[in-house]
Amino acid sequence: MNDEQNLPMQLFGPVLITLDPFAPPHPLLVAGVWELTDLEISTDTLQALNSLPAIQNKRGLSFCLSWTGRGFLEDAITSGLTVAVEHLGAKVPFAIEHHPDLLDATELPQLHWSLADHVIRTLLSLLRVYILVIEISLILLGALRGSLKNKLCLPRK
Repeated sequence: MNDEQNLPMQLFGPVLITLDPFAPPHPLLVAGVWELTDLEISTDTLQALNSLPAIQNKRGLSFCLSWTGRGFLEDAITSGLTVAVEHLGAKVPFAIEHHPDLLDATELPQLHWSLADHVIRTLLSLLRVYILVIEISLILLGALRGSLKNKLCLPRK
């Protein structure tokens, strides 16, 4: 999470988030269990996201989860921290960084890759193609071997 959220290692140490804990929480500590599906971006989703500010923190109800952002786990954490700080008065020892708005394509971040990044990506792509060629060759050889075996093992009349 340090690289993804720009959290300095010197200040916060290594930050790790997992969806699957080593041990489940004690049942007495569980307030509720909800099963959620992955975010599916649609026009309805974008319209709901656009209307979120009008209903956020109204009547004591605040919404926070990955769908309040771009659909990633990081967005769920960011929105939860935002609600905690802005609506509940919590204090955190770091700035909460928001990603560009889904509806504003002009704010998308630009990736700047070095020559080394491009070389590594090219080598990995070539390795992937090489492995794919080997897999296809093995499948074809297996099929050829099977058909030859069937031809050689036919009983004579």
